[in-house]
Amino acid sequence: MPDLIRANIENLIWIGIVALVGILAGVALRSVIRRSEGRNADLVLVVDRGQKAFIAVVVMATARIALLRLDEGDSPLVEIAERVTSIVFIATLVWLVIEVLLATEVVVLSRYAPLSQIGQVDVRKTRTQIILVRRLIVAVVITIGVAAALMTFPAVRVMEQGLLASAGLISIVAGLTAQSALTNVFAGIQLTLSNAMHVGDVVSVEGESGTIGEITLTYVVLYLWDDRRLILPTSHFVSNPYEN
Repeated sequence: MPDLIRANIENLIWIGIVALVGILAGVALRSVIRRSEGRNADLVLVVDRGQKAFIAVVVMATARIALLRLDEGDSPLVEIAERVTSIVFIATLVWLVIEVLLATEVVVLSRYAPLSQIGQVDVRKTRTQIILVRRLIVAVVITIGVAAALMTFPAVRVMEQGLLASAGLISIVAGLTAQSALTNVFAGIQLTLSNAMHVGDVVSVEGESGTIGEITLTYVVLYLWDDRRLILPTSHFVSNPYEN
């Protein structure tokens, strides 16, 4: 028993050292990049935005490795801790990817579609497309993260096998249930990629005239002249006429 405890303590010490080295390496890299901030301002922005998420990923990955190396047999507490750390690690990884995407969006917008040139049609088109693509990628990343977290539960994995066996029926039901939402998502992508509408355009729809303030995957926000907001599903602009 003492040998087992000693082995576990040694494992924890080595894993702690690895985690500390990883965090210090990240901090050192950030310091080196900040010294050349004038030449790498965009990279500094990305590093600053993702630093906290990166540290969280390193810490949770280390905790996960530590639990895997612990020799505690079939201890329920260890199993629960492993599942919790796995879920939190997935969450921190998703957080890191989202932070990097948000920082990259800011960099790309400031370089290719700055707000100072928002009056130009090409700039409005570029901004709309970049923002929509970022939102689409974030939605996909979150969906994958949630699915990966659910797969850490054995019951969900067993359920998945049953779902695969009845995939035909479930596909039909899911398709009917999500038809409206998917229609709006594809309509939003179509509006953006076809250059039919951009943020900042003045349009007339449903007897109202206003400026397009936001285009998402599912709805469009129209700023009216009297400070009201008209919110319409994106599918409305694909299936109905409007003036731009």
